[in-house]
Amino acid sequence: MSSINLADVFMIGKLGEKERAALGLSNQIMFLLVLLLFGINSGGAIFMSQFNGKKDTKNMKKVLGIVLINSFLAGVIFFLMVILIPDFLLKIYTKDKIVVDIGMRYLKIVSFSYIFTAISFVYSVQLRTINKTKLTVYSSSLALVINITLNYLLIFGKFGFPKLGIEGAAIATTIARSLECIFIVFLVYNNKYIFAAKFKEIIGFDIFFVKKYFFTTLPVLLNEMIWSFGIAAYNIC
Repeated sequence: MSSINLADVFMIGKLGEKERAALGLSNQIMFLLVLLLFGINSGGAIFMSQFNGKKDTKNMKKVLGIVLINSFLAGVIFFLMVILIPDFLLKIYTKDKIVVDIGMRYLKIVSFSYIFTAISFVYSVQLRTINKTKLTVYSSSLALVINITLNYLLIFGKFGFPKLGIEGAAIATTIARSLECIFIVFLVYNNKYIFAAKFKEIIGFDIFFVKKYFFTTLPVLLNEMIWSFGIAAYNIC
């Protein structure tokens, strides 16, 4: 998943230092989101692995529901922050107006990928808990190939495509992330994996179950959040 952002930075770097700096700082927002998603889903993976061992499909689907809703909300919150206050977020890292302006152009487009990333992250983590690790590699590899191809076409304007620069990278990433999400969700439900839940099952958890989940998840969630703030502070300095 990280390699998609790496490909953006590498290819945008050919446009100039300002563009590379803007993209690198913009990806810090994505980095914070991924760490938050990791904390949310790590707790879910603990329960999912235990319930998978017991073949307790009912509670596996409850876990999926909790992590899916929380991850989706995290994606929506980050999306709204970027749409509403992109300049404020970037000015935390730099005072260079040109870098901020370029970064805002990228963020306003790529922010739509946050929700897709949140959903695909859930299914990727939970697939690993049932020993289906290859599927996550396939979906991420597919997204990487799509992203690099579209980057080449849209950043540099090859084969008749418009030369969009950093906006092209944002469009490519958003398309790649959305197709990755569709692909992995399709595989889960098409293959009818053990935690493939219907909507009613996703929202079928109770308050006691939620408390148990958060009690177990809170330490790892706090760990990831504190670490992410540390990394952010380092980049700011």
